Amino acid sequence: MHRKQTVWIGFLLLCLLRATAWIIPSNPDSLPAAEQQALLYGIAGIGAFLFARRGLTHRLGTSAWASLSITSVGLLGLPVVLIGWAQGSITETGISALFAAVPAVVAIGMATGTEGAGRKFLTPALVAFGGALLLLPVDLPGSLSGDLKLAGLILAILLVGICSVRMFRLLQSVAYLDAVVIIGLSNAVFLMIYCITNGSFLWRWNQLAPITSIASSIDLIEIALLVWLLRELPPIRLSARYLVIPLLTVIEGYIVLQPQITARLTVGTTLLTASAAWILFARIEENEPVLSLS
Repeated sequence: MHRKQTVWIGFLLLCLLRATAWIIPSNPDSLPAAEQQALLYGIAGIGAFLFARRGLTHRLGTSAWASLSITSVGLLGLPVVLIGWAQGSITETGISALFAAVPAVVAIGMATGTEGAGRKFLTPALVAFGGALLLLPVDLPGSLSGDLKLAGLILAILLVGICSVRMFRLLQSVAYLDAVVIIGLSNAVFLMIYCITNGSFLWRWNQLAPITSIASSIDLIEIALLVWLLRELPPIRLSARYLVIPLLTVIEGYIVLQPQITARLTVGTTLLTASAAWILFARIEENEPVLSLS
């Protein structure tokens, strides 16, 4: 199979897994989100280490793995903490809508970078964000505490966008298994330290059962796919998952709930679909190496 086809299949699979996650019932005995993510990243990192341990330290210098570790925590671990903090004041639907701004952040990051790429993606990214806001209601908090949590969520969105661009550059010289080891273990350590210092560390042997569930297995597959796509797919393309996933979820809602079709839903769906398609399939110029799939 052609490499590009494999990459697009991986992207579609990642979006489908995330968009259909609601189908699998949550376990009432599950660990807190940050701690569960720490364990999943740890399992992924240790599993990859068993295969990549030979020559890992020789293949990567100290500065390389340090940069990769810090960037991966900014991309994955820290946003987990900030999202968890914001969930008390902002609904999951609102969070999904706000994260539709990630492609715009990536486009701005590319436009202001040394490559000067991404300018033509900014307009469709902003249009997509507008479409997401039409589809997914966002109830802004009305208190100081809620405003601080909203600011934290905006910081998470900026981190994801900026770190996505940097991560793509860093991973071009790193083998896949090495990347899984560093990204997995770095985020596992960060999240576990956060849980311990925050007083939310609840791990017990009898609470490990949910980690072996179908939902956790799917989460591990998503981690493996995401690390691979961070290396293989240009950041502006990969950021479109924040548009495709809510779009698929809305389509699922149409099929299952069969709501009344309103002008707002129609316009929002049209804007989100058209903009996501542009970001995914618009031609990339040869002089934009950081966005090239070749």
